[in-house]
Amino acid sequence: MKKTDIRLLPLGAKLGQDIFTSGGLLLLSKGKILDAALVRKLVSQGIIDVYLEHLEPGMLDESSQFMDKDESELREVINYSRAVVGEVLDQVRSGRPIEYDVLEDATDVIYSEVVNTNNIFRQLIALRDKDEYTLQHSVAVGALGVKICQLLNWPESKAKHVGVAGILHDIGKAQISDSIINKPGSLSEIEWAEMKRHSQYGYEILKNDCSVDPQVQMAVLQHHERINGKGYPLRLRDRQIHPYAKIIAIADTFDAITSDRSYQKPMSVFSAADELLKDAYRGGLEVETILIFVDYLLDMAPGEKVVLNTGEEAEIHLLNRNEPNRPLVRTSEGFVDLVRNREICIASFANDNEKLSYQR
Repeated sequence: MKKTDIRLLPLGAKLGQDIFTSGGLLLLSKGKILDAALVRKLVSQGIIDVYLEHLEPGMLDESSQFMDKDESELREVINYSRAVVGEVLDQVRSGRPIEYDVLEDATDVIYSEVVNTNNIFRQLIALRDKDEYTLQHSVAVGALGVKICQLLNWPESKAKHVGVAGILHDIGKAQISDSIINKPGSLSEIEWAEMKRHSQYGYEILKNDCSVDPQVQMAVLQHHERINGKGYPLRLRDRQIHPYAKIIAIADTFDAITSDRSYQKPMSVFSAADELLKDAYRGGLEVETILIFVDYLLDMAPGEKVVLNTGEEAEIHLLNRNEPNRPLVRTSEGFVDLVRNREICIASFANDNEKLSYQR
């Protein structure tokens, strides 16, 4: 038997040997048929290479084709959703009513794609278009919002409402000058005050449209409120903030800090997870939901190929829950603990076209 990278295995393959944890406990038995959940379980344990009972010729090639197909389908979903968001913005700017049924259709498509894609944040990063940030960000926040709802075991109806709210969360920016929206440098106090009005503008746009669910309206209004009362526009605290808005706040923050903008370099996913935890413990974002979301982000990481700031390629072997941006990695020279070697950090995923920023 030959060892095979589990991330390339077609679903339905059978294990050729028992799999044990590092402590010697039986994890999976020989002959077990692998499904998506079991693959994720093995990867989360740092188990990447496994023996199979029998692998038909060409099965890995077929698996690769399926992965390409999945990415192609997601790209179509993102492009379609971007077009819908662009049309909604045009409707707002021209004073036309929002075609809410089209928006709901886009959300249905996003929902179906997200709930069936484990590593959705990774796919969203890979398919980003820097020239269409506003449209991409709206779609990403909607998709991430749906994923968080799935992690919280929320019903489909609520998840789709959150998806719509994510897509619409920045719609108020349609009423803010492009010179402010696209300014490459820091905003002046007057410009920042105007920018902060976008959530109020968005709510005003939506509240007069009876087709938009009132809970979606609240999420748009409150997505910059914070648990400690230091958000805007109403400085609401904890239970005063709508649950949808709390989720959109997390999705919005994560996508924003991992995006490449003219005024900021993007954080890596690992630094972003660390930053979300810090924000939650400072009282900004909801701690319970952040912990669940960060666990999800980290569960996807073992086995990922990354590039270090030294230029070396490495594989993530074990995550440090206290410092998500400093995992144990394996290079061609052996294991490197980034907690102990603090001068070394992750620069990017190995297959990214453009490197993410160095860890902070």
